[in-house]
Amino acid sequence: MIDSLWQDDIPIVEAARRCGIRIPPEREGRTEILVHCPFCQAKKDHLYLNTVRNVFYCQDCHASGNSLTLYARLAGCSPREAFRELSGLRTTPRSQRPSTPLAPLATRHAAYYDMLGLMGLSHRHRTALLERGFSAQRVEENLYRSVPAQTERDRIAETLSKAHDLRGVPGFYTWEGRWRLTGVPGILIPVCNPEGYIQGLQIRRDNAARNKYGWLSSNPEYGYENGTGARRWIHVTGNPHKRVVCITEGALKGDTAVFLREDAPLFLCVPGVGALELLGDACREAGVRKAVICYDTDLLRNPEVLQSLCKLRALLWKQGIPSSTAHWNPAYKGIDDFWLAGSGKNKSGVLLQAAA
Repeated sequence: MIDSLWQDDIPIVEAARRCGIRIPPEREGRTEILVHCPFCQAKKDHLYLNTVRNVFYCQDCHASGNSLTLYARLAGCSPREAFRELSGLRTTPRSQRPSTPLAPLATRHAAYYDMLGLMGLSHRHRTALLERGFSAQRVEENLYRSVPAQTERDRIAETLSKAHDLRGVPGFYTWEGRWRLTGVPGILIPVCNPEGYIQGLQIRRDNAARNKYGWLSSNPEYGYENGTGARRWIHVTGNPHKRVVCITEGALKGDTAVFLREDAPLFLCVPGVGALELLGDACREAGVRKAVICYDTDLLRNPEVLQSLCKLRALLWKQGIPSSTAHWNPAYKGIDDFWLAGSGKNKSGVLLQAAA
């Protein structure tokens, strides 16, 4: 069988990374690496990755297997399909995979827009989005889609390759001369610039208790031939005429918050509290004059988030943009949760209290 023939050749760490499993930097290089188990999702790390035999085992739920079975279970595909996805890891060392330059924005947008048009949204994902507060119409307008199975992704990539140049479009790569598309089970979320062009796509993973959000990417460092890695783009959503903006974490959170407000502000959504390298450019493109930072309430108890908040305020100060920090009832984690509950409405319609 394929999985028994090649399990020793496909690095378990690289297979785990492609599944969205975070490898703590301080544990890299060990014979056995302890990580969070995506199967039992226990609070403590119980999943061991053996980098010599390229196998895994969870001490809590007893899930076990090799690189192929790990990827197959989390990506929702067969071991044979997993082999097709991961085979590049054994044929060429990471350092020898050249990176294809990122395609221009117009090229990426056109390919992604047509790609999303060929995909659907599962009932499960649609229900989850409606529960966040969206209307069915807004779900469709925002082009949210479910990541299809590998065979369907192959068909979509083949179709798109006839109409688009897929070189430099993150998520696409070649295998045996044919274009293919990466992906793990989850919801695809378009990440747009101020003009509404799709810069890239995030995936809200189905099988992740931590690190729920990743990028649709085909980074050649992980074995993708003719692939391109995603950048940490800033999602811009809401009223493009506003110059006082809200800054929050996550494209989906920003989309939700905008939908829940009749007087929708402009939101700049960083992909992570520490992912600020492209924020300055986004502020300039949007013509930002003032910013209200709307990070989740865990900034009150998470030193890392608080440190990222300080870095954000320093970045804005260097840009000449005054900023304040929004506060709301800490019973609600995010600004979208707070607005959904309607807890902050008062006679003046003011929802946020900003502290300098």
